[in-house]
Amino acid sequence: MSGLFERLAERAAGCPAVGQARAASHAGEMDSEVVGTVATVLVVPAAERWNEPREAGMRVSVGGRIGFSCVVALTFPSGFAEWETVRAQLRAAFLGWTVDHPDVVGPAYAAGARLLAYSAEAGGRWVHSFDFFLPAQATYEHQS
Repeated sequence: MSGLFERLAERAAGCPAVGQARAASHAGEMDSEVVGTVATVLVVPAAERWNEPREAGMRVSVGGRIGFSCVVALTFPSGFAEWETVRAQLRAAFLGWTVDHPDVVGPAYAAGARLLAYSAEAGGRWVHSFDFFLPAQATYEHQS
């Protein structure tokens, strides 16, 4: 993706409530992160969907969407107030923003959110995923 997820992680790192952010290959990498009361964010690839080409000549052009997730981890004594702050800042950072990337053709939009993990050990550890999509367009040569 030629730096796409690194650029997304840089955008997430710009949120004041985020202590650190980086691109990662999957949400499971959060298990090896040192997590504290300030949000740690991993930006990971999510579902990528492409439409079937309606017609093709010498070049094929298809639209689709590239999904990414901001996986956020916090520990006790952080709680709902911190979670709400991180959520609001990530939404403000990404909703309506268009990243400069050759495949991306429009602004990011929200796809949902979900709790990935909760552990009561050591007073609590929460891992949430805030999901987004980027509208995409790809053009490539027809092959025979």
